[in-house]
Amino acid sequence: MNNKETQFSSKELRTLAELIFPKWQQLPSLDELHKKYPKRGLPEGAIVNRVAPSPTGKMHIGGLYVALVNRRLAKQTQGVFFLRIEDTDQERTIKEAYNTIIDSLADYGLSPDEGSIRSSDGKVVEQGVYGPYIQTARKEIYHACAFDMLCRGVIYPCFMTKEQIQEQRDEQQKQELRTGIYGEWAKGRYLSFTDIESRIKAGNSYVLRLRAPSAVDTISWEDEIRGTLTLPQNSIDTVLIKSDGIPTYHFAHLVDDHFMGTTHIIRADEWISSVPLHLQLFSLMGWQPPFYTHVSAIQKMTETGKRKMSKRHDPEANVEYYWESGFPRQAVIEYLLNLANSDFEDWRRENPDLDYTDFKISLSKMGQAGPLADLVKLESISRDILSRMNIEELYKVTYIWASVYDVDLAQEMAKDPSYTKRALDIERDSEKGAKRLATLKDLRPQLAPFFDRFLPTPNELPFAENLKVEDRNAILALVKERFQDTDAPEQFFENIKAISAKLGFASAVKDFKKNPQAYKGHVGDVAGVVRVAMFGSTRSPDLGQLMQVLGKQIVVTRCDRAIST
Repeated sequence: MNNKETQFSSKELRTLAELIFPKWQQLPSLDELHKKYPKRGLPEGAIVNRVAPSPTGKMHIGGLYVALVNRRLAKQTQGVFFLRIEDTDQERTIKEAYNTIIDSLADYGLSPDEGSIRSSDGKVVEQGVYGPYIQTARKEIYHACAFDMLCRGVIYPCFMTKEQIQEQRDEQQKQELRTGIYGEWAKGRYLSFTDIESRIKAGNSYVLRLRAPSAVDTISWEDEIRGTLTLPQNSIDTVLIKSDGIPTYHFAHLVDDHFMGTTHIIRADEWISSVPLHLQLFSLMGWQPPFYTHVSAIQKMTETGKRKMSKRHDPEANVEYYWESGFPRQAVIEYLLNLANSDFEDWRRENPDLDYTDFKISLSKMGQAGPLADLVKLESISRDILSRMNIEELYKVTYIWASVYDVDLAQEMAKDPSYTKRALDIERDSEKGAKRLATLKDLRPQLAPFFDRFLPTPNELPFAENLKVEDRNAILALVKERFQDTDAPEQFFENIKAISAKLGFASAVKDFKKNPQAYKGHVGDVAGVVRVAMFGSTRSPDLGQLMQVLGKQIVVTRCDRAIST
């Protein structure tokens, strides 16, 4: 092997490029690609951004968080938000995860302007003219750019095996040197034209690496959250095209974001260290780089301090957890907006009736430290959102949730939606009643007692033990006789007082307290009997409103059922 890095003529570089891409004549030129993907005609200041998840499993709440920030900024500036699925790591790709990504974004109102969406007939379709929007479908575009870079000597084939790379890494560590493929450690730089040609023709495996500059300086850029950031320039010969012809993340990002017209890349802070490489790649191609902004990961407080949420260890890291736990999707969105911009809470308090999309999100107001997850706060937001829904919205969201997570209850809800809505609407005109539901998991205890199938058996009804059975039966017999559908709640309580007086109970608690020996009990005891018979519990919503919702027929049936015990 040469001791000096091999220099190739333009002709030799072209020959190698054609050897590496034998179907080079079928590849589009860069000029043709620029004509196919022209500059977007958008208003000045419009942001074109993307969410670019990998289909490797369930969607992380951090991915939804970043998608929300991107979506809102694009919308606020009359820009474009697109979904690009980055599936170049085929070993980790899970087929079902494609649908998970598409459906998760749709469920939370974050469907992209361009990219894969689910159509009205349930099929996944791609919309937009800057696609394909799935990386494994863009191989021809990557190869066209790689062909250009090979012809210019910007990248080169490297034939080092995994074993050779590991052996070299061990030696670098032994010498206390920086590990990696660079400078004299980049063996592929020193191969002759003949050697490379013969290895390719022999079918030897190789990757295409960046020919990074050896001089290490620093590079600075502006991050809209973190301000000016400075890091060493990249000097590692990073792999850009893998041995199977599929690009690495770094190369695919360069090509995709250029031809898709991305103006702003807003992504997780784990990618900060990659910015020097990415800026270097844009410079080598002579392309205008996008603006890079990095969002801190959502943190979780543990006994040992704060740490990044992990799908492996934290169930709440998975997007699915929140809907399964009964949090309305709008509540999750507003919770994430609280994490993004702390002034959202004040805005919501001042604008309770506006849609969250009226709030203007700002990158400059996002903190550099990772926001702390707070499920107590989420529950509070969820309670507020559920209380603000009109009855039609509330029925819809509760039924959709119950259809998956409480099927028996959903079946009853669907039998008589009007009845169910009246049951849900009890006391919603009061602050206490309106906020009875904190999450959709609270639905069953509030709603189930309105359906006979969920009531305790007659022998299990929790009647007060201090009342005689004959008195209890007499109370229910009179309720059955006197209650009418037309009775207002106030009239119902007047009837309860009258029943109390007739059966020897004090019609006012204060009278009972003055002379308890003169009565069997008081009006509260009488109401308690009715409550248990009607609701199967010693606690219920307003009893008068409850009776109105149940109606005469159900009231009679439940009285008879309780009397039989």
